[in-house]
Amino acid sequence: LAAREPLLAPPDAAAPAPEIDRQDAVARLLEDWPDGRVKMFVTACGLRLRRRLPELFLAGDYVPLEAHVTVPAGVVAFARTLGPHVLVTLVPRLFARLVGPDRPLPLGGDCWNISHVVLPGRLATRRFRNVFTGAVVEPAYTRGQSWLFVGQVLEGFPVAILEAVAGLTLLAPPSA
Repeated sequence: LAAREPLLAPPDAAAPAPEIDRQDAVARLLEDWPDGRVKMFVTACGLRLRRRLPELFLAGDYVPLEAHVTVPAGVVAFARTLGPHVLVTLVPRLFARLVGPDRPLPLGGDCWNISHVVLPGRLATRRFRNVFTGAVVEPAYTRGQSWLFVGQVLEGFPVAILEAVAGLTLLAPPSA
């Protein structure tokens, strides 16, 4: 399994991590998305995260996030928080009108336009790493509000779990 699917193989602490370009490997995974490997990848990543942060999943606060969607689709977004640990989950819904022969998956800013998810104050200064792609996502700010652009979050994968990155906290949002 590790040789064929490095993204699905469990990490082995005794062996050096294989040098793979995670975003390139995820892009290859999406090329054949109907074959089920994407579902296995999402499940494996989620289970590893739950094993690493069990208290966040068991006792963390659930924070629904407000989504402003400017395209004919929807987004479900929420956060789990516990002390310094934060996860933001973002999942598109009812997106059939966004996809077609030229765009089989709802990915990127061209697809999502200026759709965004508002971050409450305690999340506004956090930077996040996408659990699936490894991409770092920073919130945007204006008029005292912080948000994540849906197209940026879903740039390389059709769903996202974002983990707040320790040591990558912004001091304060820029002034309006």
